[in-house]
Amino acid sequence: MRESPASQRMTVFALFFGLSLLEALERRSWMTVGFWLAVALFFLLAGRRRAGAGDGSHPPDL
Repeated sequence: MRESPASQRMTVFALFFGLSLLEALERRSWMTVGFWLAVALFFLLAGRRRAGAGDGSHPPDL
């Protein structure tokens, strides 16, 4: 069964940010943990906005 490109992107996203976040948690580097959470949130919101834009005339209401 072939995965859709969206699920492939989500897998890469989860692996990259998940591993980075786990490493920061392991080191107890709370500034780095906050940074990775902020970056992950930014990319999730940007991806949602881009995917829901439709024809591109205006961004969707969140």
